[in-house]
Amino acid sequence: MSRQPPHPPHAPHPPDALARLLHPTALDGALARLVPDPAARAFVSRCIVGEGPIHHRGASFVLIEALHRLLERLPPLPSPPSTAPSRPFPMRLPPHVAPRDPPPVWPVSVPLDTVAALGGSDPVLRESLIDCVTDGPAHHALANVVMLALIEEALARLPDGA
Repeated sequence: MSRQPPHPPHAPHPPDALARLLHPTALDGALARLVPDPAARAFVSRCIVGEGPIHHRGASFVLIEALHRLLERLPPLPSPPSTAPSRPFPMRLPPHVAPRDPPPVWPVSVPLDTVAALGGSDPVLRESLIDCVTDGPAHHALANVVMLALIEEALARLPDGA
């Protein structure tokens, strides 16, 4: 059995440079298309780039901004977009702070077109895929849902047959 060489140590994260990028309004442009309310948008942005390990915050920032830049370069939809299927997803709060009914939901919804395409006619598989996207700490779940929504918008803006 061959041994893999050890991974090189991680480069240090320059806190000042990252702090300039990962501020509360860092994702405003990308999130504005998904979360119209400025206060809700600031909350979502803070959860994604202000919570969790720095490498997760930085990775989410890079990927969401890359998708936003892609959307900025794609042609707009020829007509106003029809409302694509989506659904809210609940905040997963610890039992001692979670209200009983109904659970609070995030201000961004899970887009369902890709989930439906991948899960096909199996509703259990579709629900499992939604759970995979929305599970985990807030910074993971929100970043996943935002990226999925931006990807779905990019797919909708591609010319037919692309």
